[in-house]
Amino acid sequence: MPLNLVPHLIWWAFILLLLPVPASAHAITGSGFTSGMLHPILGLDHLLAMVSVGILSAQLGGRAILTVPAAFVSCMIIGGIMGILGIQWPGVELGITFSVIFLGIALAAHGRIPVWVGLGLAGFFGIFHGHAHGVEMPEVADPL
Repeated sequence: MPLNLVPHLIWWAFILLLLPVPASAHAITGSGFTSGMLHPILGLDHLLAMVSVGILSAQLGGRAILTVPAAFVSCMIIGGIMGILGIQWPGVELGITFSVIFLGIALAAHGRIPVWVGLGLAGFFGIFHGHAHGVEMPEVADPL
């Protein structure tokens, strides 16, 4: 893909994230604890994002091996807190979908992207993944 198309793709992705999306079932059947533990592994969208963040951090090398996954997890926690508190975040399911697409594009660059781009992608999309988990947490579960 020519590099001059990347800014246009990012612009259109941002516009699409602002569009309303109907709620979709995102939970895996089972008891609360079992469902929560299996969701990151059996939820293909989350599994692909986690693996992509890990591979991307390894491709970038150096301190990015720790900072890129830390950005994803930190922002995922922030998104989870937002979801638990009922703070709305637009286009969560679409954001999760785009996380797999854009992290895949970043992987295709084979480490030729700046570290700050990898950090930004991981952090930005971590908010969407965390928000989905925070919203889906049962009310009887203790968030801590």
